[in-house]
Amino acid sequence: MGEEYSQSLEADVFAATLRMGLADTRDLLEFLAQKFELALPEQTTVRRGGWLFAREHPVEDLSLDFDEYQYQISRQGHALPVARIQKRVRGVVLKTTELPIEEWLSAVAAELARQAERSEITRRALDRFVNE
Repeated sequence: MGEEYSQSLEADVFAATLRMGLADTRDLLEFLAQKFELALPEQTTVRRGGWLFAREHPVEDLSLDFDEYQYQISRQGHALPVARIQKRVRGVVLKTTELPIEEWLSAVAAELARQAERSEITRRALDRFVNE
């Protein structure tokens, strides 16, 4: 029970960190991309836009791949980001669900808690995400 409580607490702290970033940063995708690229580089894919010689290359799409699920948040132009979760089996997308960003953040936190139960590496990555 102590282990489950600890992991639940980590997930709650992680979700609070994400929400804090949502409230305190102008660019949510940039914030999330920086955090996930640092904490989970193998599961994170970031696609940036902008012209080749532009000074800024804003994040257009962020994807997190875990087993059967892909968590994606993307933006086109100046529109608000769109968050989706895709259920996949053997590389084939069976279902795509669009969610409000807060629910997507909670789903990502829950998935990371599940992954942390199975993997010491993911557990350390979660600690790094929360503490940096």
